Amino acid sequence: MAASQRLSRGFHRLGLFLAAIILLIGGSYWVLSASDLAGISWRHHKALMCGYDFRQRDEERFWDLSLSELDDTGEAIIDLRALGCSQPVNDPLQIVKFGEVRVVPSFSWISGFGSELLFPPILITALATLVLALAVYGVVRAIGWVIGGFAA
Repeated sequence: MAASQRLSRGFHRLGLFLAAIILLIGGSYWVLSASDLAGISWRHHKALMCGYDFRQRDEERFWDLSLSELDDTGEAIIDLRALGCSQPVNDPLQIVKFGEVRVVPSFSWISGFGSELLFPPILITALATLVLALAVYGVVRAIGWVIGGFAA
């Protein structure tokens, strides 16, 4: 077997190894960020369920505590923090429309991962990781071809 062929095979293996490392790092980042965003979606759903249950138990007190104002369409704006349903103080999802509290859809983790809040960052991260891994593999292979050409 020629030395240039062994050298080319070595750079091929090195390129695959580096691309696999990038895919592992990018994939783990992707999974962690996806689970974090799905957790945010879960906490929001839990707060909505708390508001729904509060309204079912004591509707008069619900309106006394939660009604902050009306939006442009005339729908009531509900402050979940006033009901004691929103745990984090700086949660941006504390103030919701009444329609979200009136009918709370069931939550599933599959739909949480596919939500519009989560899908664009996941797609961008996955594509960026794949493009970076392919680019690193291509650069290492190109270096191998150049060095292999000089070795021949």
